[in-house]
Amino acid sequence: MTIELETVVKQLSINTKVHQDSYEKNQLIYRANEGASGFYLLRSGMVGLYKNTEAGKEHLIRVYGKGEFFGYRSLFSQEPYHLTTRSLTPSNVSHFHVCRIEELYLNTPELLNFLVKSVCRELGEAESRLSNIAGFGAKVRVLDSIVDLFGRFADYPWTAREIAEHSGTETQTVIRFCRLLKDNGLLDPKIRGIAPINLHDLTLFRTELVNR
Repeated sequence: MTIELETVVKQLSINTKVHQDSYEKNQLIYRANEGASGFYLLRSGMVGLYKNTEAGKEHLIRVYGKGEFFGYRSLFSQEPYHLTTRSLTPSNVSHFHVCRIEELYLNTPELLNFLVKSVCRELGEAESRLSNIAGFGAKVRVLDSIVDLFGRFADYPWTAREIAEHSGTETQTVIRFCRLLKDNGLLDPKIRGIAPINLHDLTLFRTELVNR
């Protein structure tokens, strides 16, 4: 299901307070356990959703791009924000100050339907990632993260630290494995950072690792 964003924003703005906010790179949007004050639409840029462990380690749980909503899970659960959100790049965001699902049902039922489906989809993706963490080693998870992140945001310069946060591994593990991938011609050896040559080849290499 798709929705016309500008139409939704216009309809919701009639009876709902909407703020247009701009964020610099790495600027906090909201923090975990903060009281929820609505949800957001990313108009431009990139936003990361982070989980901080008791040991103080940060995990990159999800990345949102232009045209995606975020922060809406708390609208359904009526709980504080569960995770911390920061801008990965300079970003422009629409903040919808909606406190109850009934407001969406009355004003934009098509948006409510869209967000319900989005929650279900993200839940399925989260279950899949948990299964991968339990069932696969670090190398497979690193490959999954490289393919996922570069597949969705190819122009962003993903770092070893961010790949480690996303894959639930250590930065040094990612660095060492990326050297191996460069030696195998799967990452560009001329680039100091991480630059996949062909995501399909990385996927095939992942299959080989799993089947060994």
